[in-house]
Amino acid sequence: MHNEAIVLELSEKYAIVLDEGGRVHRIKRKKDMKIGDRIYYVEEDRFQSSYSQKKTIPFMRYIAAAAVFVLLFTGVFASMVRNQTYAAMA
Repeated sequence: MHNEAIVLELSEKYAIVLDEGGRVHRIKRKKDMKIGDRIYYVEEDRFQSSYSQKKTIPFMRYIAAAAVFVLLFTGVFASMVRNQTYAAMA
């Protein structure tokens, strides 16, 4: 199955295109592409960068867990500090 799109931006390795549904995709650049061209492409033409999003998901889990720990720790610590008596008046 092929998709129809309009070329919005060109790079050395890929092109940014806008499909009929309004979604933006990166596809492999062809030699004869120009901005504004209406093109047809297949899923195999979609550009895959060397740094995929799959690699970032486990890393983000650790960051989220650390953020939750910090928020809980500071909340408990702040409530303990807030209940201290600093001075007494006679």
